[in-house]
Parts: sequence; C-alpha cells; structure tokens
Amino acid sequence: MNQKEQLQGHGYFRKQKWAKGLASGIALGAAVITFAGATGVSADETTATTDNTTEVVTSQPESINDNNVYAENANTSEGTLAVDIDNSNVEAAATEASNVGVDVTKEAAKDYGTDTTTDGLNDTKSEIANDQEKQIEALEQAAATQNANNTAYADAQAAIETNNDYVNNAKDTYGSETTVTVTNDSSTATDGTAEANKVTKTTAEQTLADNKEAVAEYVEAKAKYDATVSKAEELNAAVEAAANELKNKGVTVTTSSQVVHSVAEVEALQAQNDAAIAQANSDKAAVDALLAQYAADLAAFNNGTNVSISAGVYTQDVDNLTYGNSFMNGTINADGTFTFTHDMNDGLNDTYGTLGTGTLTGKLNYRVESQGNGNITVYLDSVELYTYSYTAYRPNYAVNQNLNFHVYTLGGTEIYNTYHTGNNSFTDTINRSTTLTYEHGVSVGDTLANVGFLNIDDNWIYNTHGQAVISFTNTNKAPDPVNPPEVTANLVTAVNPEKPTLALTSLSDTTNQTIKASYYDYQLNYSPVVEKDRANSDGVDMDGKTAVKGDVLTDTLDISNIYANLNVGDTVTIIDPLEAGEYYNVDDNIAAAVANGWEVSYDAATETFTYKTTYTGEKLVVPTVDWAPAYDAAYYDNTYKVLVNDNLYQVYSNTVKTPTPEAPQPTKEITDTHGNDIDGSTTFDKNVVFHLNTDYTPYTDVTASTDAISKGFAILDDVEDGMFTVNEDGIVIRLTDDNGETTTLSTDIADVTEAGGVSTNHTGDNDSEETTAVNKLNDLFTMYHVLAGETISDEVQAILDQSGLSPVGEFYLWVAKDPASFYTNYVKAGKNVTVDLPAYLTADAGTVVPNDFYQIDFGNAYQSNLVTVQVPDVSPEKHAISTDGTNTVLDNQTVGLGEVINYLLDGIEIPEHHDTLWQYDLTDIMDTVHDRYTGNYNGEIIGTKYVASEDLTLAYDVITDYTVNADGSISGTVIKAGDVIPEGTEYAFYFTFNQDTNEEFVNSIVKVTWDEEAGVWKLVVDSDFLQSLGIVGTFDVNAWLEAERIASGDVHNILINTINGVDYQTEVVTDTPDPEVPETPETPVEDVPVVQSSVLPLTGDETTPLNIIASLIGVLMFVLGIFGIRKRKED
Repeated sequence: MNQKEQLQGHGYFRKQKWAKGLASGIALGAAVITFAGATGVSADETTATTDNTTEVVTSQPESINDNNVYAENANTSEGTLAVDIDNSNVEAAATEASNVGVDVTKEAAKDYGTDTTTDGLNDTKSEIANDQEKQIEALEQAAATQNANNTAYADAQAAIETNNDYVNNAKDTYGSETTVTVTNDSSTATDGTAEANKVTKTTAEQTLADNKEAVAEYVEAKAKYDATVSKAEELNAAVEAAANELKNKGVTVTTSSQVVHSVAEVEALQAQNDAAIAQANSDKAAVDALLAQYAADLAAFNNGTNVSISAGVYTQDVDNLTYGNSFMNGTINADGTFTFTHDMNDGLNDTYGTLGTGTLTGKLNYRVESQGNGNITVYLDSVELYTYSYTAYRPNYAVNQNLNFHVYTLGGTEIYNTYHTGNNSFTDTINRSTTLTYEHGVSVGDTLANVGFLNIDDNWIYNTHGQAVISFTNTNKAPDPVNPPEVTANLVTAVNPEKPTLALTSLSDTTNQTIKASYYDYQLNYSPVVEKDRANSDGVDMDGKTAVKGDVLTDTLDISNIYANLNVGDTVTIIDPLEAGEYYNVDDNIAAAVANGWEVSYDAATETFTYKTTYTGEKLVVPTVDWAPAYDAAYYDNTYKVLVNDNLYQVYSNTVKTPTPEAPQPTKEITDTHGNDIDGSTTFDKNVVFHLNTDYTPYTDVTASTDAISKGFAILDDVEDGMFTVNEDGIVIRLTDDNGETTTLSTDIADVTEAGGVSTNHTGDNDSEETTAVNKLNDLFTMYHVLAGETISDEVQAILDQSGLSPVGEFYLWVAKDPASFYTNYVKAGKNVTVDLPAYLTADAGTVVPNDFYQIDFGNAYQSNLVTVQVPDVSPEKHAISTDGTNTVLDNQTVGLGEVINYLLDGIEIPEHHDTLWQYDLTDIMDTVHDRYTGNYNGEIIGTKYVASEDLTLAYDVITDYTVNADGSISGTVIKAGDVIPEGTEYAFYFTFNQDTNEEFVNSIVKVTWDEEAGVWKLVVDSDFLQSLGIVGTFDVNAWLEAERIASGDVHNILINTINGVDYQTEVVTDTPDPEVPETPETPVEDVPVVQSSVLPLTGDETTPLNIIASLIGVLMFVLGIFGIRKRKED
C-alpha cells in the first residue's frame, strides 16, 4: 500500500507488495484541496512514484515567519489620531451664569479616550454633543437657583426669630413652679438652598405651634397631678387598716406598690384591694370548715363499730362419688339470724335422686364494741334455735330406716335431736338457747375468720359431721388527712406620679447659599482595530473550535474600521504571515484578492501574503485566505498587521486559533478461538480472529464541515496474500449504542443476493469481479472484497485516492454508507466500531503472519499497530531405547528377538507464548506382529514459566524457584495443592505416572488406553485442564512404552502427536534378523519380581518362560533407564 502521507513512527510497510515511497505532507494537502477524485486502475499496476528517502514531517513544524511575533502583539496598535471638538456654546453659557452671581470655574478637558471602531467613533461624537447640551443646561440652572436662594433665606430667618421670642416669654412665666427645658433644633441651620430654607420656614412655623400646645398641655397636666396625689393618700390609709385586720384573723398579708397617674387608676387599685380582702376572708372560712369536718370524721372512725359477717358449716363429708355429693351449708344475716341446710343421700341417688334435705334456723346473739382507735372487739353472747324442718323428696328404699339429726354446743352438750325414717316431711319448733362466752379483737380492715358456735351431725348409713362458723371483718375506714392551703392576701399601695414639666424648642439661624458651577473642553483619539475571522465551508465560525485535518477553512481579513478615518490618498498595507503546516493554493488566493482591487505579493520563503491599496474614497472587499490543516495534533493560530500611510499608524488583528485533534490510534488484535490474545504467539489452532478496532475518541470535540464529512469513513484491511483466508460468513461488526451496550451485526455473504446487496463489475474481457457485501442487519457499512488482480471500481479507487492508499493484492474495505449519519452517531459521539475478521492460517510452518489495517476518517488514513502470529514448525520425536542399562538409542538399528525395549514418545513442547490449548494427545501405533506391548509405561507432564496473575490456589502441587534438571525433572520449592500461590510468583509443575498410578489428580487429567486389536496406545490430556493453563507457559508430555520384540523383520512404530486438532506424525524403524539357532535365555541371577499393569493387560501371542524372563529383564531395565537417554526440547 502506498500512502501519500505517512507520520513518522506511526507504522511501517511490512510486505514487498506495498509501494516503497511516501509523499510529503504538503503534497497530500494540495491533493485534498485541488483534487476531487481519480479514475479506476488495476491494483496490480499501481507502482511507487515517490522517493522513499524523502524525510516525512510527522508533527507540525515551527513557524518560519512573523506569525508568532504578530500573535504576541495581537490586538495592539501604535499611534493615534486626535479629533477636534467645537465647545463655544458652552463658553457662552458659562459667561451668562457668572454675570448673575454664580461662582463659575473652568476644569481640565474631559478625555473620551480612544475609539477603535467606526461605530465607536460615531457613538462617542454623539455622546460629546449630548454632554455639551448638559453643560449648558447646568449653567443656566445655576443662575436660576441663586435667585431663588436669596428670597427663601429672608422668609425663613424671620420665622425662626418669632419662635425664639415665644420660648423666652414662657420660660419666664412657668419657671418658678416646675422645670422648664429648652432644646435647640439645629436643623434650621441649612446649606442655604432655596428648597432648604422653604423647609426651614415651615419648620419654624410648626415649632412655634408645637411650643404653644406644650404650654397648654402643661397647665392641664398640673391640675390632674394635684388631684391624683390627694386620692392616693386616701388609698394608702385604707390599705394599712385592712392589712392589720386580716393579720389578726391569721391571713398572710403582703403589700406592693404601683405608680398611679390619675384618679381613675387610684380607684381601680381600691377596687382591686377590696376584692383581695373579700377573697381572703372567704378562703379563711373555707379552711376553718374543712378542718372541722376532718375532726368530726376522725372521731367517728375512732369510735366506729362497723363490721361485716358471714357464716358457713365445716363438714366431714361422706363419699361423694358414692352418695351423690352430700352437702351441709349455712348463711347468717346482720342481725345474727341464720339458716343451715343439709341433704340425705344413699346409693340410689343416681337412680331416684336425693332422699331429702333438712333445715335448721336460729339466731346468734353477738355484739361489737369500739376500742377507741378504729379497732373493735367482737363478743358472742348466746345462740337461739328456732326450728328444724325436713323435706322428703322420695321414699327411703334402704333397709336402714334410722335417720337422725343432732345439734351440740362446742363443748358437746346436745341442744336438739330428732329421729325419722326420711319418708315424710316435718317441722320441729325448738325454741332453745345456749350461752356463749367468746370475745376477740379485730384490727381495722382485718377479718376474724371461722369462729365456731355450734356442732351439727347428720347421721344415717354414713354420718356427716359439721360445725357452724361465723366470720367478722372490721370495715371501719380512717378519713384521709387534710392539708389546707395557706390563706394570703396581696394589697397594693399607690405611688405618686412624676410631677409634670414643660419642654420647649428653640431654633438655630439659617444661611444663604452661593451657587458654584464649572465647565470643560473635550479630548478624543481614534485607534481603529482590525479583525480576523475564520470559518469552514459551511460558514461555521471555527475560531476556538477543533477542525479535522484537510478540512478547508477561510480566514477573512476585516479592516473596515480603518476606513472610518481615512483621507483620499492614504495608503493601507496588510501583511499576513501564515501558520506553518497549512495547505493552501497561492495562485488562487492571490487571484481572488486582485479581482477585488488589491495589489498582492507572496513571499514563499516566509509564507507571507502582502496586500496594498491607496484610498480613493471607496472601500475594497477585504482579502480572504483559503487553507486547510495539514497535521494532526496541531495548533493553527494566525494574526495579521495593517499599516496606514506606512508607519503613521500600525495595528495588529486578533489571533484566531484552531487546533486539530490527536491522530486516532486504531488497534489491531488477534485472538484464538477462545478469545485469548495471541499477538506475538505461536498458534497450533490455525483458526484465528483478527479484530479491527477503530478509534473515534479524538473526534468528540471536532467541528467538521459537510465537505469534510462527505469524504467519508472507511476501514481497510489488506489480507496477507497466501498466509490466511477470511471466513466471510463469520465476519462480525460490533457497535456501541447510546447506553454503552454492544450490538453485534453479522455480514452474511451467502445471502446478500436476497437483499440486493451484491454487485459485479466487469472491465473488458476480465472476468474478475468485485463483491459488495451489505450487512443484512444494518445499513451502516458497504463491504468491498477486492481480490488480487481484480479491477478496482471507480468508487473504491476514489476512496483510496482520497486517503492516499494504494493496496496491492487482495484487501477488504468497509465504507460507511451514510457519512453524515455515521459522523453524528459514531465519529462525533466517540463510539468505536469493531470488525471481527475470522481467518484460517494457510502460511507454511514456521512462518510469522503479520497484519494491520487502516482507519480512514474524513479522507485521512491512519495505520493501526501490527499484530503477528507464528505457524509452528515443530514435530514430535520417536525413539527406540535399549533397556540394558546403557539407554542406547536403537533407531534404525538391530533389536534382538526377545529383547525388551522402550519406545520414547517425545511430545512437542508447547512454547511459552501460544494459543489456548484444548487438545494434546499422544497416539502410538505399534506393530503388534513384531512387538508385544508388556502393559508397562511411564509418562511425565512438564510445565514451566507460569506466573500467577493474582493470589490463587490450584488442585495440584507446583514448584517455585525451580531448576530444570538434566534428566528433565524439576526441583525447587513445592507449594502444595490448595495452598495460596502469591500473585506474581513464577512456577512450574511436573507430574509423573505409570500403569500403577492411582493418584486422583493425575488420573483426572491423563487418560491412557490400549487397543490390543488395533495395536494403538493412546494418551489424552484432559481438555479442561489444558484450557485452564492459559496462553503463557510451556507445556510438554513424554511417555515411554515397554515392548518385547517377538518376531524378526523391519519394524515400524508410528507416533501421532495431536495438538488442537492438528496431527504431527513421526516414526522410528528398527530391524530384527531371523535367529540362526533358537536359544533359551539363561535364568537371571537376581530374582526380579514380575510386574504387571494394574491398568492395562499383558498382550502377545503366547506367554512362555522366555517371554516372562525377557519381561522381567525389561522391567528392571525400564526402571533403571527410564530417565536416561531422552531428547530434551531445549537441546
């Protein structure tokens, strides 16, 4: 690819089919401005035309002219023009004011500064004219004011003197009976203005009225004062008498005082005192009544005999479950009368019910006496029995017809009895009494419980014995104590008011003012400024905005302010030194200015335009310069200078500033099928994915014109011819939406015909075609796939010419279909696009495959980084090794019949940087006609140069600070499985195993099988384990298989090492001659135990003593020599 502009250090040409040379940055700039496109040519016919020794400037050069000096002087000028102002009308007004007595002075001229624009100068002249009018008006006003001042002064002073005379007379009249205070009001001593003295006159007249009112108020207040004092004396005498009377009754009396100001206030105090006295007498009477009631309630409590009583019968009952819950109970009234009831039951109750009930009535004579403190004494004097009644409910069916009822004193003396059959109801009148001698004290609230006074028996088949009891509760209640409040009374005495005084106001004399006035002349200068404007082709102001490289801008040199003070014949010179690193067309810019009447010259050495004209009374159209930025990460500022009449006046314009963004940094990545970055690595799996990542982040702040956007946006990837092929069906475009989410869009070549997106171009008799693939899911890009030798269409060639690229051979090009939409939604938004390009490596073994791509923005091409991946040039090794202790390599040598040997399966060592491993198999195809596999094998797995990216734990032991020993084993510090491997630790691992290994982890990652029929021995490493190793670190598997030579002839043993789906094959050949005389081997001197595989069976045609002996010898040699002769990968 031949790029017309190449930034130093931004990339390099990586294959010969690209053109050699680079065009200079200025050449590309000219192409951007002057050329719109190119016709189609064959890609293979494009050749380099630029000397590649040309030094390429990659950053904006320093200015070689006065541009920086001008910028330092921006917005400055040298020299000014004075402006004459006629001020005679102000002078006349000053003279007239002085004649009428105004004190007029002339001040320094008023400086209106220096104007810089035409509008400013005209505005200032208008301001001066307005100011002159104001000066005249002020002088005339001064004269009028002075006359008014004189009249107002005379009137005010007369009013002041009248007031002061009245004050002096009043002071003489009332000074002997009260205090007369005279306050002077100095507010009448004004500045002498007419307005102030008019106010002073009004003040003097009002002050005189106020003084007269003050005298009248004093006279009235003096009379009121005398009446109040007399009434207050009467009040105070009454308070003293009432206080003495209340104190004698036990009332607490306090007094306070209050100043009174009128008779009414004294009378109000009197009413207040009367109410307080009445309330105190009422409160004292209530307290006395409360104390009397408490005394009465306390006496009633102390002498009280209140009591409550209750009676019952305590019984010894019969078996209630058998005889119907037999009972005996009673009640008693407050007067002592009682009733006791019992029932008669037998075993027929459940069938016929209760036999009957008996009732005893009578009266307990008791009395209660007070103990004088609320406690009482209870006396039981006697008991009277009135009647006994029996009520029969049914016939007595019992054999025992002897029912009887008895009443006894507590001492056992029978008072009453009756016998009956229970068949009939009856009533007995008893009318008997017995004397009791019982007394007992009961405290307040206590109960004298269950005092017995009769024994009662109910006898039949079973007897019920009971006792009549009575309980007494002392219900006397002490009254709540009282704490009456203290009775108080507050009486108020009167305090005399202050004696009234007389306050009068005198006034200070006023003054007359002399008016002062001034006037001044004017001073004005003119220093016109010039401006520089910068806009893009859309007319957008680009000063301070970021432009994209190659976007045409127009600088306008606006000197219109100069004309505001020019005279015919004056000369104007414009000098514009350009910023370094601009693209521009000198001839076109000069022609445009000359057409507008300017004399133009251009100094190529300093890149400076000079414009001259002589003023004829007409303004010329201001010059303009069309240019475009030539560099990324550049800063374009520009200032110009104007001279009027050579050096009479000199002015610098403002500085316009327009940066360009940093060059985008597109990135190329290459990953394996597991998504791991394999840049710079060796890949065994030839399926890879190239990722083309655009970088639009520099453009988020740019302001691009419609013309710049129309140059388009594209992505170009030049396929390395003969090194890989692209899987077009798997091309994926990944976009980022407004929410930061990634949208995946696939390009389906096979189906694009249905979408109408396939076009074919034929040129002459050439049947090559160019296929345009449109993304079915999105109209974002048009994809062009151009094959080597294929004619490039005008559309594609125009894009290549615009970007300065000329690919040779096959390439892919993605072009934004709608540049304006793409610019808004992706470029300006800084949302990058990624093209995933799946490929299959077709390069020869050992070849390093390089690849990069170009991001094309606004017609500018930017090269990505270069990624590489190497196709491995490796193969496993297979050797036959003796087992006689010498470890002799027997490749292409003779192996004796019956000899036991080891086949070394030396697997490929995976280099430190590689793609993700997902398969690693060792397959040994044994010639079972000539060799018998004994079932014995030994293997090792070796891994080195692994680094823990974080603290981690593994399911297997690893070795740190390790050394790879001469025999291939690894020694060092062991970190056990499950222990933490610190972040940053380099480690290795080394696993050995054989047919007898039953270590759980090793068995989980290694699977060994033996197909006896096919003669195939196979070792497979677990895919999950392989993938867990990542892409950094070496990996190797070796194995030794023990075999016995059982037949003569040429013996071929094949090893297939399969890595990530690719088979790497080798073989070893040995020869066994026919034996001349069969011999039976001697029995070994040392008795070696037979070793058999616990995993794989012994195989062969026949097991003979010779076989067994040979096997035993072979096992011994295998053990002694297994780590002997091995070809190490690093040799």
